[in-house]
Amino acid sequence: SGKWQQEQEAGIVHSRPWPRDLRGRIVLAKDRTLEVDLPGVICRGSAGAALVLNCRDSDDPWPIVPAALNAGTFPIFPGAGAPSVTIPQMGAFYAATRNFFTGAITPGVGKFKNVSKFYSAAFLPREKYLLWLFASTDGHIHMVDGITDQTSKLDWGSDVATLKTSCGAGWQILGTTYHEETGDSVRAYEIPDRDPVAVSAAVDFSNGEITALWTEANSDTAIAVVRNRETGRYEAFRLAVACSQ
Repeated sequence: SGKWQQEQEAGIVHSRPWPRDLRGRIVLAKDRTLEVDLPGVICRGSAGAALVLNCRDSDDPWPIVPAALNAGTFPIFPGAGAPSVTIPQMGAFYAATRNFFTGAITPGVGKFKNVSKFYSAAFLPREKYLLWLFASTDGHIHMVDGITDQTSKLDWGSDVATLKTSCGAGWQILGTTYHEETGDSVRAYEIPDRDPVAVSAAVDFSNGEITALWTEANSDTAIAVVRNRETGRYEAFRLAVACSQ
């Protein structure tokens, strides 16, 4: 029929009221175990034959590096002999009563244990370091390399994500752009130095507002959640970068 059908549901126990603009992260592992991060709450469980969630109050940091890249060593660009960089596990603390990260990160980026409050984060490997991009609550993209925090006034929205692909430089950033009249869009970028260069056409979502964007566990695709401004309904789209021939 082409329509979603509910199979199971599980309640989320929480002791504090949810913030008005509720956000969360769901991480599904290959063994079908689940981790659900919510403001002030963490749940773990299984998505097997019976959906089970065990939830508790928690202020633990949320993971902001895709599972496939956590603590791994990867080439900074495609090709044999390319230099490699190790991508550390990175967590960020979420504000329990708001819809953004507090800016406290662990273990940190170089000398920075705190950055500007942000909605989302992405990174690009460089030789000997990672360049982090934080879509901050001040409306700027902050580029943090461990030594400097450079503010860039890009025409981007509040959602960014990292993709590891076989195209171009091998790593791309997805950035969103807000369009009130026509609908939001997503575009892929590479950053040769500190100025993003568009490497794809924009993917437009007619009358749609992008409410979430995250890298999937395999790291070469991303999910965009879009709210239709006319109907109020939500749809999820899988985004991938197709290499030009």
